[in-house]
Amino acid sequence: LTETSDFAAPSAAPMPAEFKGGAPSAPSQTTSAPEQRIIKTGGLELRVADAGKASDRVKTVVTGKGGFIESSAMNDTGEGPRTAELVVRVPVSAFEQTMSELKGIAVVVLNEEVSGQDITEEFVDLEADLRNSRAEEASYLEIMKRSGKIEEVLMVAERLADVRGRIQRLEGRQRFLENRTDLATIGVSLTEETRVTVPTRTWRPLEVLRQSGLELVQTLQAFVDFLIRFVVGLAAIIPFLAFTALIV
Repeated sequence: LTETSDFAAPSAAPMPAEFKGGAPSAPSQTTSAPEQRIIKTGGLELRVADAGKASDRVKTVVTGKGGFIESSAMNDTGEGPRTAELVVRVPVSAFEQTMSELKGIAVVVLNEEVSGQDITEEFVDLEADLRNSRAEEASYLEIMKRSGKIEEVLMVAERLADVRGRIQRLEGRQRFLENRTDLATIGVSLTEETRVTVPTRTWRPLEVLRQSGLELVQTLQAFVDFLIRFVVGLAAIIPFLAFTALIV
């Protein structure tokens, strides 16, 4: 008797019809005009009166637009104007309004940059690959429901694992592109104006003179102490030198 099956063993008979010509093909679909996908990026260099307060205002503006602070850093050397660097994300629909409000924080707008990258074609290709891969996965699942030899089941399972791995990678890329196009990125650089700081300590010239006199007395005391130690040391060594000279 010859065993029959919906599959053909990989080494004993021709491939099943489902596998001929490669992976199962997805049904043709009529698609409408694709949604335009653009990655928007902005940059602002602002001169501000107070970097700390300006940084807080940036956060208020961004959160008010439904965005968030991706990163922030404050630099204060203590010897010059403070600086702050922030990277913010806002909904792309609020991009222009956010840029306008952030510029309102500055005393002077030193630099402004806006750029856009159209990735509509890449996004459309990605969606097509996902549709095809999901259709391929569905076809393999249908084949797995049929009875067959162990070798045939393992062959289909291997191909199913491959297509599922491909789907995961495509979905990850799709989520990344959706995030980059749904939320715009704005880099904000804040620099304080150069300020002249007035000393806050009261000037007391008599106190300075008294302190200077005290330091002079202490210096003289140290010098006299040195002379005393030198004379005593010399007196102690004279007998030794005289004895040495007598022997010589």
